[in-house]
Amino acid sequence: MILAPKENLHDAVYTINKSDCEINKPIQLRIKYIDNETFKLKKDSNILYLDADKITFPIILRKWKVGDWFIPFGMKGRKKVSDYFSDNKFSLIDKENTWLLCNDTDIIWIVGHRSDNRYRINQNTKKILQIKFLGY
Repeated sequence: MILAPKENLHDAVYTINKSDCEINKPIQLRIKYIDNETFKLKKDSNILYLDADKITFPIILRKWKVGDWFIPFGMKGRKKVSDYFSDNKFSLIDKENTWLLCNDTDIIWIVGHRSDNRYRINQNTKKILQIKFLGY
């Protein structure tokens, strides 16, 4: 049996604007732009690197819903978020506490876990948007 406090944030939606540098509610995120020429990749699941030109602000931070899907980094096909949770052995509490970062209706990132392949950086990327998950 697992006991955890019940938070009623399932329907909550938070917007992140282009000018925001830091978000402290409901989770802590630090946002900054990096020039591709000075970029050095740090492999960390808590840091997301996006092609800034592919993002349309405001971006949305929300909980997952039935039917949500994304294209996991490194893959070509779609995957349901619920299947990702099952494949990675998320508990019910883990699922309820996981946030999604969205660009309009597209899921950009399962925060702290996996990003969407459509927003990855490549050799043509000029400006990189770095989003760092700092915790709850």
